[in-house]
Order: sequence, then structure tokens, then C-alpha cells
Amino acid sequence: MPTTPLRYLCISLLLSLVIALVYIPGLKGPWLLDDEPNIFKNEQVQLSELTPGQLKIAATAPLASYSYARGLAYLSFALNYYFSGQEFSPYAFKLTNLIIHGINALLVYWIVFIICAAAQKPSRLNPHLLAGLIALCWACHPIQVSSVLYAVQRMTLVSGTSVLLGCLLFLRYRISPGYLTLDPRRTAGLITALGLCMIIGFHFKETAVLLPVYLLALELIVRPFHPSNIKLDRLLIVLTVVTGITALGYLMMTVGDIRSQYIYRNFTLEDRLLTQPRVLFWYLKLIWLPQLSDYSLFLDNYPLSHSLLQPATTLFSLLGWAALITVSLLSKMRWLLVACLVWYLSLIHI
Repeated sequence: MPTTPLRYLCISLLLSLVIALVYIPGLKGPWLLDDEPNIFKNEQVQLSELTPGQLKIAATAPLASYSYARGLAYLSFALNYYFSGQEFSPYAFKLTNLIIHGINALLVYWIVFIICAAAQKPSRLNPHLLAGLIALCWACHPIQVSSVLYAVQRMTLVSGTSVLLGCLLFLRYRISPGYLTLDPRRTAGLITALGLCMIIGFHFKETAVLLPVYLLALELIVRPFHPSNIKLDRLLIVLTVVTGITALGYLMMTVGDIRSQYIYRNFTLEDRLLTQPRVLFWYLKLIWLPQLSDYSLFLDNYPLSHSLLQPATTLFSLLGWAALITVSLLSKMRWLLVACLVWYLSLIHI
């Protein structure tokens, strides 16, 4: 089903209006937690002139824990400061986050629309309507509030923008009429664009390197409706492997910095990793059974896992995820279920 520019414009305006109405009351909120060391008490983001020297200073402002990345995030904070009359106005920073979130919602709409249009018969639910409803639910879900109204979470927002844009570019390429021929020029353009998405996203938050994983999941979703191409399959695998090796190298370079952050905490890196399987199920509850009391910035009382049996729910959670993966692989809808699991387990880190 073709989408005219006017139709897309109308849907975009409607989505943007609803999202604005939902979030605007929260723009008057104060600075929170990590906003202090990263933004309004970080002298390097206090941009007074738009000169190459000062922009460089702002881009090299990340804290020690982010010494190899996130420079573009700090540059965006500096530009926010400069264009806000050289004042640290929480409203201005949160408004910028809201605009970015609105852009992300439109990217979600477009991605879902392409998938729905490819998968559905004309007689079924209008893909515009379905994509719009999904994008609206995604954008206005309570779980998004902290990312939008917590200024420093711009790191997550723009990293997400780069991932969503990369997914959209891949999908448009994947369903194009000339896909099966894998035109060298168009393929090179796609690889370049995906590389730029990862690089830009990485310099907001490192999780943007997971983009190839999302692309593999998207390929699993669309291949039942569009012929696959073994060359593209190989390309995706190579891209994933190369990115994985690069990410592993980066992790090895920064493992000392990561561990140093736990000196002042009452738990270790190992405790945090062991707790993750339980947190993954808790996030499912936040998504499907939202309760206002669960959405707090202060979760210091969340029980930690110190071993597989301390508490025993740690082991049960691991077994639960293993069971979900097994059931998905054995199901008739295996490609869709596996893709959903991949997206969820990757998104939980963003």
C-alpha cells in the first residue's frame, strides 16, 4: 500500500501532537541524579562561543567511565546550553529530548508500517492504522518517561535514533524491487549508511553497536514474505561478526574503567550480571502490567543475585529464558518469535 507524502505528514503531525500533550507537563521537572556530574556541573559543556576549539572541548567532556565514547552526547549538551542563553535550563534540555523522542516514534511508525504492509493482505487491518497505534503505544508507554524527561538519558535516545534509522534504511533496501540483484553501488551505500549510524550512535551510547543484531532479527521477520538472498545473509553475518569482535575489543579496553565504577557500590559486576535474568522478567511486567509505583528512579532496594541460588529465582529465571528460547525455536512461528526475543533482549540494554 503506497504512502503519499500528505498521508505521512498527517500521521506524523497527529503522532507528534499526542506525544507532546502527554509529555509537556513533565518538562518543568528538575535536574535528576546523573544530570549533575554530566551536565550542569560539567564545566566543559559550558559553551560560550561556537568555535572549533570550544566544540572540541565539549566533545571531549565525557566522564572517566565514558572515556572512549559518548562525546557527541556531551557536544549536544553544550549546544543545548549555548542556545538556551548560556543557562542550564532543565526545560530546554528536556524539550530537546522530547523532540528526539518524537522523531524516534516516527521511525518506529515507518518501520512497523513497512513490515505490516509486507506481511498483510489488503483485506486485513490497514497497515497505517496498525503502525500508528503501535508507534503511539510505544511512544506514550510509562516506561519511556525516564528516557525522555531525564536529561542525561539523551545518550540513550539518540543511540536509539541511530539504531532505528539503520533498521529503516535496511528494510527499505530489503523490500526494494532490485534487492535480489544486490546492486554493488546500492549495497555499498547501505553499508556506508549503516556504518555511519553505528558510529554516530556509539558516540552517544555504546549500545548502538547492536544494530547488526536488530537487522538479523528484521531479516527473520521479512524473509517469509520476500525472497531471501544468500549474499545478503552472508553480508549480515559478516557485519555482525566484525561488529562483535570490535565490541569485544572495546570491552577489553574499558573493562578496567567498568570495574572501577563498582568500588563505591555495594555489589560487584558479577552480581549485576547474575541479577539481569530476573530483571528481564521484571521489565516484561513493567511493559505489560504497568503500575505507577514501579516507575521510580530509585530502585536501590531491588534484591541482588549473589549466586545462582541466592536467591533461587536467579536459577529459575535463567531456566525460564532458556525455555522461552527453546519453545520459540520449536514453534511454527519460530522466525517471528526468535526475532521478538532478539529485539527484546537487545533493547533491554539500551
